[in-house]
Formats: sequence, structure tokens, C-alpha cells
Amino acid sequence: MKKLLTILAFLFTMTVIQAQLSYDPPNLFEVMNFSTPIAWEYDKPVAQMTFMEKNWRGAAAVLWQIGTVAAGGLGDGLMDNSNKNWGHALRAVEVGMLISGPFVFDLDRRDTWAWLSSYGFIRLGMKDGFYNVSRGLPLGYVGTTSQYDKLMRGVPEHGRYFIKSISIVAGVAIPIKHF
Repeated sequence: MKKLLTILAFLFTMTVIQAQLSYDPPNLFEVMNFSTPIAWEYDKPVAQMTFMEKNWRGAAAVLWQIGTVAAGGLGDGLMDNSNKNWGHALRAVEVGMLISGPFVFDLDRRDTWAWLSSYGFIRLGMKDGFYNVSRGLPLGYVGTTSQYDKLMRGVPEHGRYFIKSISIVAGVAIPIKHF
């Protein structure tokens, strides 16, 4: 079975490489006009635009990163619950979303640190919750084995929630302000 999967993965990779060499697709943002909306496109002044009309790209990046963290946290929890197939699949989704995010949002190289720092803050604030939910543990549960868990055990519960709250705010604010 492993040989078959390896051969299929190899054939898929070769097919994708060949398709990329022979086809030059237009930029997704040029075709669908994902530029930041301006007032005349909506026939109303900027002051009357909703939050999403002004900052849709940053908000979409935040949702993308929350989905990435959710896939990773749920995948870790499923793997620890002996559901290895779904756990590995969700971890692969996490890695795929994390790597493909800058390409999907057509970010410049100078946006790399903003993307990574936003992901790090959102992960710090949300990963434990997704992990605990998938394991059936209380939302604020802190383990006993990893160095992170030992560090967080030394922080009072209200301090942990404060750290996670500030982390989530920073993780959401960076893409909305920067992208």
C-alpha cells in the first residue's frame, strides 16, 4: 500500500509540474479584482463603508490563520486520541494552509514577518482551546508534560487568560492593520 501511495504521489507531483510548465495562469488578484475597494466602486463615501468593505483582505487573512490553527490543534488532539488518520490529515492541512497563505493573499516579501508573527500570536492564543476541545478536556486545561505546559502551570489562571487574550488581539490586529 505504501508503494502505491508513493507512486501516486510521484505521478501527481509530475503532473502538477508539467501543468505548471505549460500553463501560465493569470494572477488571481488581477482576474477577480481583489484590490482594496474604494468609494466609487460602492457608490458611497468611505465613511459609510462597513469594516469588511474597507479591510476585507486583513480580515480574510485572520480567518485563514484561525483555520490553520484550528486544523493544527484539532489534528494534535485527534492524534493523541489514537485517531491517527484524521490527525495526520488535519496536520497536513495546517502545514498546507500555513505555507500557501502568503501565495493566496499575494503578499510581498516584506509582509513575511507580519504574516508569521500574526500566526504565532493566534496560535499562542487559540491552539490549546482547539486541542482541549478535540480531546474532550475542559477549555482551560493545562497539561503536565511539555515545557510549555510546565511554564503555563506557573502562571495563575487569570494570567493565562490575559496572555491568551492579548495574544489574540495582537494576532488579529497585525493583518488588519498591515494587509
